[in-house]
Amino acid sequence: MSFSSDAKAELCRVPLTRRCCARAEAYGVLLYAGSFSPTEVRIVTESEDFAARLPKLFQKAFSVRFDAQESGSKSIFRITDGQKLAVILEALGYDPDQHYALHVNFALLEEECCRASFLRGVFFAGGSITDPLKRYHLELTTSHSFVSRETSPLIQEMLGVYPKLTKRGGSSVLY
Repeated sequence: MSFSSDAKAELCRVPLTRRCCARAEAYGVLLYAGSFSPTEVRIVTESEDFAARLPKLFQKAFSVRFDAQESGSKSIFRITDGQKLAVILEALGYDPDQHYALHVNFALLEEECCRASFLRGVFFAGGSITDPLKRYHLELTTSHSFVSRETSPLIQEMLGVYPKLTKRGGSSVLY
């Protein structure tokens, strides 16, 4: 297993206790997942631990189940049911009838525990990290440029320091 896989497996052991934190974690997953729009949620993962966590996470956060799950070398989770998508979008502060560019809704991340949960979800869906014994390198990838720019200061705030942070397209690379 890779260091990233081990880190994700360890983070999957964090219990889903508070609904607000589950919603924040699911929000991070959605913003960094394969697809998040008013017509589809699609999450793809190679992590067995994360794949086992996703159904429980979405049940706790939104009281919805995935419409389809495919397993193989990668697990794929989908929601295409309009009512389920509307529940998710409304819970996250989006109007499903509006065309929009995704931004981070910081109102969902007011509590420190929710910010940490959000970043956990971001890492699950779009993150990789190298072994600190080799070199520190954290990369978070999303196709939403506003989300990438808005996540960087949140990471810096949570770290309590201002590390070197560079941007490449939709990626934020933290050294």
